[in-house]
Amino acid sequence: MTVSGAVLFAGAAPSASDLAAALAEEFGDGASAQTLDIAGKGPVDAAVVSTGLVRAMVAGNAVSLDAAAALRACHPVWWQGQTDAIAQHRSHVVITVLHPGEVPEPRAQALQEATIWSVIATVVAGLPGAVAVHSAQASAVYPADAYARGFSAAVESKQVPADLWTSVWVMDEPDGTHSAYTLGLDTFGARDLVIEHSRRPPSDLFRFLADTARYLITTGAVVEAGQTVGPTPSQQHPVRERHSAIHDAMVLEIGDEHRPRAGS
Repeated sequence: MTVSGAVLFAGAAPSASDLAAALAEEFGDGASAQTLDIAGKGPVDAAVVSTGLVRAMVAGNAVSLDAAAALRACHPVWWQGQTDAIAQHRSHVVITVLHPGEVPEPRAQALQEATIWSVIATVVAGLPGAVAVHSAQASAVYPADAYARGFSAAVESKQVPADLWTSVWVMDEPDGTHSAYTLGLDTFGARDLVIEHSRRPPSDLFRFLADTARYLITTGAVVEAGQTVGPTPSQQHPVRERHSAIHDAMVLEIGDEHRPRAGS
């Protein structure tokens, strides 16, 4: 799966040469300005980053992203309704990590690609005029400074920046219950998670799914239908497989009831 997204700018996007110069401070000779022939688009001036099996294209676009879609992806945890910068942004820089195809260790490759994407996004988000980072995998838009701080903090603490690679959304249901789901776990070979019509507080659902997503990305653990997940042996929730219209894919639904883990 290709890891992609964009950094949004209040004004004009940086040129390919400016992007390459900024990225060279991180990647050295692995970053350069090139003109690429893109199918359906013709010649495109871009910064290209090459490191190991990972190759990325970073190119400015003199137009804004779809404003409505970008606003929908502004998570309330990050923005708290203050989204004027998104509605008014004027350009963006597309960041695409090109998947090399068959690799001997797909999960390790996915982690490396996500890491390189985040490094590039953090560099570009530090350029003048950057206002936000959009992750296509997480379907979420983050404030530029918050994304850079969050990724840097994760690197320094040697933690997986799961909150930046996936997102958790909680919805109020008409019957007074709450539903929640993740986006982005499929990038790492796992199925996304959903909880429906729970009477637990929204904050509990958010934290539970965020912690579970972090655990799956960090450990590579595989959860299948018929198993259970939970924070302790005595608080395990049953898992079943079903199709999700939101994801347009098979997901794992976590039951709201809990039961002790077998053998505990």
